[in-house]
Amino acid sequence: MKHKILILFFLFSGILQAQEFFTYKLSKPYCIFNFMNTATNRPGTSSTLRKYIETKTANDTDFKKLCDEFTAINLHYNIERDGFPESRNQNSSTYNLVAMNMVNADNLQDFKVRCIGILPLNDNQKLFEVLTKAEKIYDKVLWKEYEGRIKNQLRELSKFARYNSDIFTIFSNFYQTGWTKDIPFQVAIYPIPGKTGNTTATPHVNSLCIGVLTDETNYSSRNGVVLHEMCHIMFNEQSAEVQNKIDGFFNGNPSSYAKIAYSYFDEALATALGNGWAYKKANGKPDETSWYNNVTIDGFAKALFPSLENYLDGKKAIDKDFIDNAVIQFAAKFPNSIYDYSISFNALVLYTDNNDNTRIRTDLKDVFWVSSFNVSSPIMHPYSIEMMNESRLTQFFVITENHQEKLEKLKEIFPELGKHSYNNKSENLSFIDKKGRVVILLILTNLDELKRQLERMKENEIFDPQQIIQK
Repeated sequence: MKHKILILFFLFSGILQAQEFFTYKLSKPYCIFNFMNTATNRPGTSSTLRKYIETKTANDTDFKKLCDEFTAINLHYNIERDGFPESRNQNSSTYNLVAMNMVNADNLQDFKVRCIGILPLNDNQKLFEVLTKAEKIYDKVLWKEYEGRIKNQLRELSKFARYNSDIFTIFSNFYQTGWTKDIPFQVAIYPIPGKTGNTTATPHVNSLCIGVLTDETNYSSRNGVVLHEMCHIMFNEQSAEVQNKIDGFFNGNPSSYAKIAYSYFDEALATALGNGWAYKKANGKPDETSWYNNVTIDGFAKALFPSLENYLDGKKAIDKDFIDNAVIQFAAKFPNSIYDYSISFNALVLYTDNNDNTRIRTDLKDVFWVSSFNVSSPIMHPYSIEMMNESRLTQFFVITENHQEKLEKLKEIFPELGKHSYNNKSENLSFIDKKGRVVILLILTNLDELKRQLERMKENEIFDPQQIIQK
């Protein structure tokens, strides 16, 4: 009897430890925050939830004004880390801290206090006021009807706590991350009404924010999304030494596809691990459906899977051989990717003279999938010139003034431009420079032309490497 008690004690202790490492919660402050982000069509939000909100608030002029007030609040102030490779996009934002504190807050007043010092006081106060008004609308159009159903989903997903803790140990070894089990992961779910539809998930510091359909029953698949987001955090939190080593493997690879494969590596790896390997372990067979709603990421993840499976089974960490094979697999799967606009825009540096680049960001993300980008302004400032000379990412220029003057100066850095002159009309100049980078110059008479140019690029899919001026 004593032996049985001891066994039960250790088993119960293990479950408690796992549950403490993976904590599941339904944070209403975050639900309201996500509700407003979705209503205002912010990146990383669900189109299914957006359509639901639009239907329920179609004639509510007060809510539309509230959305305008929310959009006007700046939640993104840059946070930079020195000593990490540029390709790993180390420029974070206060938005991550805001989202994490939403998850941790008991209510909106609690959140307001937690965010003092993260946002300017006036922004913090305004955000609190807008969300307080939004809560009444959220209760009316969604929370009252779906609170019970999302709590049921929370109970089902919480059952994966111990399993996810074990998976973390395996993934942590592969990533060589410094994340330890005394730093818990919080899984914060929010409701998306329905059984099918578009769902999204985002990681914020140690909070994994997961959109969950209120009537879905494929919990293994949804848990794969949880692990997918966990992978992003582990990849991002690798030490500078590990990050620079991986950066060196990609940049030292002679293939012209290495840079592009690198830009998709984080997302494809998280997909292959969370939606592929972990799903197979839980169900005894791989998921036969699409793992990710992006053709390039889904294809790259599945191409990585055989090698990844061998590494995890052999308890091996990411190394040069794994990286070299990843580049080979990407090149074989996407032979035209070097000239593909959609792939080129995955990771880029945006150069602009527009001080308020919000519109450029919005138009760009409305048309193309953009995982990460840096912004440098003005275009001909010394630090922009330095970026043009040193960055390995896609070089994307939006030029709306002093066109010929800027062209002449850019010819010194990009001799591929030759003798091209400004023709008093909108043009797309796209080419590969001597460093093997994609360079795209959109020469516009005004910013209103930007979105149509981007849409034309999306329609054409690829650019012609034999000429500078594109259709």
